Amino acid sequence: MGRRDAHPGWSNALGDDLQAFDAYLASIERTVDFIRAFEGGLSGSPVLLVRDRIGDNLPRQRILKLCRTDDEPDRIAVAYQAAPQGFRAAHMAAPEHTRKLDGCSLIFMDVAGNDLENCRPLADLLHRPNLASVCRKIVFSLLKDWNSNSAEIERPYTVAEFLQILLGSSRLAAGGPLADFAARARIDMNAETVLRQGWARELRNPFILADPGTAAGKSLVPGGALVGKGHGDLSVFNLLIPTYPRTEPKKYQIIDYGGYSSRRPVTWDSMYLLVSLATRWLSGMNPASDPAKGLLLSLADHRTDRERFGLREHHAVIKALFEAGHAWAQDKTYGDRWLPQCALSLCAAGLIFIGRRIPGLEGSIDDWLFELAATAAQDFVEQTGIPVGVTDLSSYRERRNSKRGVEDTDAVALLRHLEEAEFDCTDWLGLTRGVTGLRAFLREQRHLVIESPHAVRIRTLITALEEALEAADDPRLEPVAFERAVDRLKRIAGTLLTLLLG
Repeated sequence: MGRRDAHPGWSNALGDDLQAFDAYLASIERTVDFIRAFEGGLSGSPVLLVRDRIGDNLPRQRILKLCRTDDEPDRIAVAYQAAPQGFRAAHMAAPEHTRKLDGCSLIFMDVAGNDLENCRPLADLLHRPNLASVCRKIVFSLLKDWNSNSAEIERPYTVAEFLQILLGSSRLAAGGPLADFAARARIDMNAETVLRQGWARELRNPFILADPGTAAGKSLVPGGALVGKGHGDLSVFNLLIPTYPRTEPKKYQIIDYGGYSSRRPVTWDSMYLLVSLATRWLSGMNPASDPAKGLLLSLADHRTDRERFGLREHHAVIKALFEAGHAWAQDKTYGDRWLPQCALSLCAAGLIFIGRRIPGLEGSIDDWLFELAATAAQDFVEQTGIPVGVTDLSSYRERRNSKRGVEDTDAVALLRHLEEAEFDCTDWLGLTRGVTGLRAFLREQRHLVIESPHAVRIRTLITALEEALEAADDPRLEPVAFERAVDRLKRIAGTLLTLLLG
């Protein structure tokens, strides 16, 4: 008959699963003492450090994890077996025993060195002066050593596929945390761009990039997505660092790797870790303050060296994470793809933390996270030059078919003229021909009646569209200026189409 000690941490960590755990111990000769609980990750499953003794054997420190989904124990086993032998022996908690319980699964995991009491989560080291060096060494090792036996590193993902692999389709779906946030914040998920109170400029809507029906979403990630083995939930709580008698980042341990995948974009773990770090830094800031805004800008624009609001040490850590990954990618001859794909992963990391309970933060930072995602989305578009603006008209026509039979209102007529307009022109004459019908319609219909929840926004965009058409109607424009004018037209027309079809 086994038992556990009476530490109050058991009930706090396991909650309703404690009874099933006690029933398991009653069936086996095993004594388990509570040492401490680690903060859970995306899965929300408890992760504990325990002292475990089987029969008369000497006790060992082990990780005890409860998995609340059926596939998580299998993912942990696959992750461990697929890792290079040297990497898993040095850095991965090894599954020692798995047991199916009532409503969950139980995994005991051995740890290299058997001395986790002298390991601290990275979250406890944020004030160390060598934090940038620690993060640099860990990120480089995760990329280089964990992927040393990976054969395939490139995948032809579209932008939407890239983001949906990281976010999961359920987070974006109706009723999911991102859709709920957008509804609360009154953000139109179909608008091409977003401008919110307190923002310095209009930014690319990250939801558009994750939509496979948009021009941006269906574009291939330039050069091919870099993929490989990764943790999936690499937070400041899932990295353990030996700290006694000295800090040894090269002997780091990763725990709670049930989110493992061998086909996930390799920029994800470092960008996820970066946002996890940022949430800890924000615990001492007002999310609407200048320092918080400075932190956001440092995350999204690490390439500048200017100090913002006394955040020199924060900026050093941010640069270290980007540069460690870039050094690995450059060694693989993929250096040109690293920063754009970091921007796309940073966009996803900002979105994935929205709606989560974040340890150490009493209030919500969802608005801050969304601005980070939008800033990163804008950076990705600017770095890559992927097509943005008007969504592929075929998808609009498919959606408009569902509206057939409604009366020919001003809104429907405007929708038809927008669909028929040709914006993909290389010269002034082509554009003039392509927008003749649209320009004539707008000139004749000076007082359009728009019955829509977005009526005010639509009327504002119609005015902007008329101004953009006038600005582009100049045969003397230089090619670069003409291209900018056409891009502006596409953005405005694309947003109008989305709102009219909403």
